[in-house]
Amino acid sequence: MMKPETIDPVGSTVWLEVGGYRPPPTKPFIAARLRMLADDMEYLAACMDYYGGFAEWSKHGREIAGAGAIARQWADEIETSNAEISRPREAD
Repeated sequence: MMKPETIDPVGSTVWLEVGGYRPPPTKPFIAARLRMLADDMEYLAACMDYYGGFAEWSKHGREIAGAGAIARQWADEIETSNAEISRPREAD
């Protein structure tokens, strides 16, 4: 198995092995994965809309796009909260 420091923390799936070691996710990791998910959802929504026209699955594509926007908003919130926590406090 690869050492943790040699693995891309965002794009790697090596930690998804059954029974493999999984380090606890960091806030930046979660935010990055949410952005990746949002990108995929928006892309799929556009594909479904293109091929679906006014069919039911085009409607589902719009729903996926909405969910992708929510995932992106969550990523923004995580990054904002993480920046507030990691920002050094100003001296009074």
